[in-house]
Amino acid sequence: MNYCARLLCLFLSSFALACGQIKQSLSCVELLECINPEKTVWVVCDLDNTLIEPAHHSEWGSDQWFSAHLNRLVSKGHTFEQALEIVLPFYYEIQHHDYFSVKPVEAVTLSVLSEAKQRASRVVGLTARSRPLVDVTVKLLADAGIDFSQHNGCERFEFDHARAVYTHGIYFCGSFDKGSALLHLCEHLQEWPDEVVFIDDRLEHLHKVQEALATKNIVCHALHYIHLDEKKNRFKLIKALD
Repeated sequence: MNYCARLLCLFLSSFALACGQIKQSLSCVELLECINPEKTVWVVCDLDNTLIEPAHHSEWGSDQWFSAHLNRLVSKGHTFEQALEIVLPFYYEIQHHDYFSVKPVEAVTLSVLSEAKQRASRVVGLTARSRPLVDVTVKLLADAGIDFSQHNGCERFEFDHARAVYTHGIYFCGSFDKGSALLHLCEHLQEWPDEVVFIDDRLEHLHKVQEALATKNIVCHALHYIHLDEKKNRFKLIKALD
């Protein structure tokens, strides 16, 4: 094997180590198994359909509700941007309504987060929710017993170019991809963990975070959270049959 080939193999091996494999996870308990006590580890958690879900059985205001209405409008001839402009105001209204609340997805969610805060260097939320939902999301989480500020303080900063906000230990990245958002957070805090445990119910976010962390040689333990997949798929099926 020539020198260039050896270098390529070494690079690919390092890249694979940093990225790791995406593991399916039926319970958030599995994230605790990924925390290495000998390393500086961040635990990074998606919110919707990972830590929280709507408390009401109708699932109004859920990710699947939002996606179903977007897809319905696109199927009727609207562009994605037009559908977004129609659905977003209703989504915001539901999230801000007095009757709307969220609950932890699992009975063990709160205890897992509490234990993660004891084991990890930092535990943060990373969500695609955007600026209009920052304050109400912090309140909804607090009402459900979830508070990331206990581990991070209440510092707030904004990335105007990306319309992203970090506050109370939660990064609201909106349309900004989660991988880039996480690197920006590390840069702002001037902290670079050895490893990141990232749990999310959407594969595209897991891939983006893996790719971003690999550029910094940070090991990523990526957990694809599938606890609510059956419920999400059932909701989509019902909408498709309407």
